[in-house]
Amino acid sequence: MPLSIVYYAREFLRREWLTKFFAARTAPLVIPSYFRNYPELTGKTCTHHLFCMMACPAPGAIDVIHTPEGWQPRIHIGHCIQHQALLLFFD
Repeated sequence: MPLSIVYYAREFLRREWLTKFFAARTAPLVIPSYFRNYPELTGKTCTHHLFCMMACPAPGAIDVIHTPEGWQPRIHIGHCIQHQALLLFFD
């Protein structure tokens, strides 16, 4: 066991490895031409049938909340499948 700790310390505490680790950079994000943008609210009155939540393939991307003005859908961009696909595509 102590031998493996020494091995890891030698491997990961080298100046070359530390320099590469802390100087790592990610390429700038370029949106591909086939990206259709994120879903947007249409401005139509929400009937609270939850069709938007049922049609959306990403769990938690759309929720419908009750406000004093009535039911309002909210879109969480970070939960969108398109958002996740872009992150996976460019990482």
